[in-house]
Amino acid sequence: MPARILLVEDNVEVRQICRHVLVERGFLVNAVADGESGWAALQANKYDLLITDNNLPGLSGIDLVTNIREANICLLIILSAATIPQNSDRFGFAAILVKPYTVEDLERKVKEVLSHTSPQCN
Repeated sequence: MPARILLVEDNVEVRQICRHVLVERGFLVNAVADGESGWAALQANKYDLLITDNNLPGLSGIDLVTNIREANICLLIILSAATIPQNSDRFGFAAILVKPYTVEDLERKVKEVLSHTSPQCN
């Protein structure tokens, strides 16, 4: 069964490219543009992996992850960010992709996380 991935990215081009690459690699991908939509998708569906930008309109990536951890949703999370937030280790990210990154970086990190990491639950 292919892994289900939720991609939260407000940049339209980045979102489309990442979604396309991941779908081409055989993953099932839902892509949304903001943290609120990501939170709604997480409440409605089960995912194996969340890839979220941090700098999102409204609910930031860190806020989204805080909601996930407080709701005790077991989920692997990759943070995609231009700068690594302070105290990022307390959020239990499976990995951090520092922007800008290549599609090869994205693919490698996703495969690595899905094959070698267990989801964090509270």
